[in-house]
Amino acid sequence: MSSADDDTAADHQGKQKIRVRRRRRRARREGSDDEHEDDSAFMAAMEEKMEKLSVLDSEDEEELAADIAEPQAEALEKQGFWFRKKKGVTGKLATSRLGTALFKKYMDEETVELIDANKRIVASHKDEKFSKDLHKHIMRLSVKAIMLYDNHTFTEEDFAQFRVPFRKICNLIKNNYARNIWDDHLISRLSDLVKSIAEGLKAMLNKYVKAETLSKLDECAQYLESKAYWEHAHQSDDYKVIVEVFSHYLDEFD
Repeated sequence: MSSADDDTAADHQGKQKIRVRRRRRRARREGSDDEHEDDSAFMAAMEEKMEKLSVLDSEDEEELAADIAEPQAEALEKQGFWFRKKKGVTGKLATSRLGTALFKKYMDEETVELIDANKRIVASHKDEKFSKDLHKHIMRLSVKAIMLYDNHTFTEEDFAQFRVPFRKICNLIKNNYARNIWDDHLISRLSDLVKSIAEGLKAMLNKYVKAETLSKLDECAQYLESKAYWEHAHQSDDYKVIVEVFSHYLDEFD
């Protein structure tokens, strides 16, 4: 096994240990018996959940893959991601698992829970098709940003601009839920923060995506910053999942 393989295995084991510790802390906070469950069984269940995550449709995967330079694709292959050559595309690689692989490389199970919960919220507010299309656009933009980070086009410093507004969103949702406060002022603050993050993403991605993709970002932001969306989300049974995940982000990444 090469040193790169050793590093990949060590990184995977490290992520597993972090997730186990995270689950134990959550169980202790909630007074649950889950803290004493078998760690291997917990990890197996978590991996199965991650495997069921559908990030992008196959045609979107191929379009995204066309932007992957061969050196980056080869580096990802060494990390255990499977790729296949697409006939007629010189110097590029395509795969039906590219977006999913990149997403799973950087995201955790809490983020998957957040996405699933929001899919249900949006579907109950609008309909299944609207929810599917909205999240498809969000995932395309997310994977594109991850791809550009993975190949070092973007750095940690590029994403630093989002830390403060994102933490403010997490704090507002967590603290006001605990205080049972929900009013127009809170919705207005959340809306402004979502808008500022979307504007920052648009500025970052402007040189790297099509104009049509940026217009989809605008559409997503307009919906997610709307009062109608937040009012419905707050009344949804899945809102508690949103609160729990944002609380986790504050605890984990302080």
